[in-house]
Parts: sequence; structure tokens; C-alpha cells
Amino acid sequence: MKILDCSTYASLRVGGCVEVEVLHRIQQNIEGRIIGKANNLLIAPNAKNLYLLGKEFQTIFEAKDLIEIGGAMSSGRIYQYFKNHNLQGMEFLRGLPGSLGGLVFMNAGMKEYE
Repeated sequence: MKILDCSTYASLRVGGCVEVEVLHRIQQNIEGRIIGKANNLLIAPNAKNLYLLGKEFQTIFEAKDLIEIGGAMSSGRIYQYFKNHNLQGMEFLRGLPGSLGGLVFMNAGMKEYE
């Protein structure tokens, strides 16, 4: 277990300290919540069963005709990767905070790309 100070970790910069478990591999039947980068998230001080994705989920792997991106990869780093490799289709990520996991879970988008 790890103690997470929500006032320094979460994007809203409010909250106290809570215990979280860091996931280093994919696990089945997690009883709790993966909180990711905690953008637009308020965490109660008595919250239980919270998880973070470890650095193992901050990956970008390019194969022949696909790109595999880990759920903990930030939207800014995804955007930068696509820009640096002259790829298109992820331009809308430039203005969105968070990680890929949160973007998918919250169905993130912008008006031009909905």
C-alpha cells in the first residue's frame, strides 16, 4: 500500500491522504476503483480500495499497423508521440488533461471531434 496525498496528486489540488495500491500487472476482479491521474476527481478521506496503474502501464508500442498505448499514458504524451512520428488523428488530445484510461472511461472528447 502507498499513501497518496490528494492535495498534491489530483488535478483539483484538494483532499487529504488516502491509501492506494499500485497495480503492476493486469488483475481480474478488482474490488475497488482505479483512479488514474485523478483529473476532475474528489476523493473522500475515508475512501477504500483505490488503485493506481504503475509505470508498466505508461507505454506506447508501435507495430506494423497498430499502436498499443497503456492506460496510464498521459494524453499530452500520446499527442506528442503522434506529432513526433508524423501520425494524425489524435490532435484533439492536445487540449485534454488525463490519461488514456480516464479518457476512455469518461468518453472524453471535444465538440469538433465528438
